[in-house]
Amino acid sequence: RATTSSSYLEDRFGNTITVKLYDTQENGLLDLSSGRLDAYIADALMTWDWLQTPVGQRFSFRGETFYVDQGIGMAARKGDEDLIIEINKAIAKILEDGTYEKINAKYFPFSIY
Repeated sequence: RATTSSSYLEDRFGNTITVKLYDTQENGLLDLSSGRLDAYIADALMTWDWLQTPVGQRFSFRGETFYVDQGIGMAARKGDEDLIIEINKAIAKILEDGTYEKINAKYFPFSIY
């Protein structure tokens, strides 16, 4: 509720399907696994983790991936600009030298970046 994703769903599909919003992703997945939903749209990383559970193994990703926002964020102490610069350098380095792809492929069937 009250997220970028929920606004996207209501704006894009609200006239053609019934959009049901949840207070937590867990509650939405509970309704999906209980047969009270035909489909569920949520963050791929969190949903992929649920798909690995015994209940989640009855389901799978379908359709094309779409992006609504800028993804997952990282927090740092206010004013710690040196840390942010170092983190951004490290991310750029592993993207450039192929390390990111190797790590990502080991754990996920899609890019989390």
